[in-house]
Amino acid sequence: MRFFNHCSLVTALCLNISYTPLATAATTTIALPTTAASPVGGVWTTIPSPQSGNCDGYDVDTMVNDAKTLAQNAITAIQKMLNGGLKNTDKTLVETAFTSWGVNYRQISFLNKIWITTGQDTLQIALTNYQTVLSILDGSTSTRARLMCTDAGWTYATKLGDVGQTPADNPLPGIRFSWNPYFSVLIPDIEYDSSGQYGSSICTPYNANGQQLARPDGITWWQANLIMMCAGAFNGKTLSDRISGQSSLAVGTTLDSQQIPGGVFLHEMMHFIGQNIIDVVITMDNGSKVKAYGFDGSLMMAVNPDYAGKAVSNADNYRNFAMAVTLSDIDWSETGNKQS
Repeated sequence: MRFFNHCSLVTALCLNISYTPLATAATTTIALPTTAASPVGGVWTTIPSPQSGNCDGYDVDTMVNDAKTLAQNAITAIQKMLNGGLKNTDKTLVETAFTSWGVNYRQISFLNKIWITTGQDTLQIALTNYQTVLSILDGSTSTRARLMCTDAGWTYATKLGDVGQTPADNPLPGIRFSWNPYFSVLIPDIEYDSSGQYGSSICTPYNANGQQLARPDGITWWQANLIMMCAGAFNGKTLSDRISGQSSLAVGTTLDSQQIPGGVFLHEMMHFIGQNIIDVVITMDNGSKVKAYGFDGSLMMAVNPDYAGKAVSNADNYRNFAMAVTLSDIDWSETGNKQS
């Protein structure tokens, strides 16, 4: 999940549903306090208390290292397809590329040869983005990356004046805002509606009737060099657990059920590297609009003509492809389920 697409930090607001910039307002500059920080994976900086983004008690090093492994495996798989020389044994790989990136291929079995016929440009874009992420995670590219593991530091406001900014009028009537002064970040709380404020938080949102809504695993503010992981993202197993457990998975097990913290982090890293990789909103057959999450969302981005060539703009396509080629003892390409 990401916020602030196509809008400048603090000086503009945007809803993550439509990705449309909202009203610009004058701001006052707020100096960031100097605090001690902890390294994560040799690259990241965690935010200590009292900013309430503390990652103590969460295995962030394994999360980061698993994300690196996923990115590297995706890079290796794509390079293999781009370099040619594919054989019949690579059919699952190219079919996975079809369901993730819309790649088409031709196979002549008796020659033991497979060719990628369309989608090489898409593969090259995906490869470049995976390489960019890996260069950040392994320390080759310097960033001011910051990581939070809770949303406890966010407080709510209903107008800019409530957080010490001017003007004091409400730039978006009917919407509540979340504010973290440490990062000088002001974002709209999209779960608020006109029926009133109801004490929801970013990681555990509720609607006006007190019903819990879909809970995000992470949120990225790329302009602030900040990723916030929600506590629920750390409930999954590690990549090592998933790899070793492939043979024991029951028929019908979904790729989506194999989520790991490192996969969530890879998704957020795709947002982190720039504003062009988002959570694309797609229209389902019944007319409903949903974000393109999971195997089905990624498949829609890859093969539906309405989204031709846009799979590389959807963050979860990167996570799904990387997980599928890493858990390669199972062919996930047909339905996203273990078939036999």
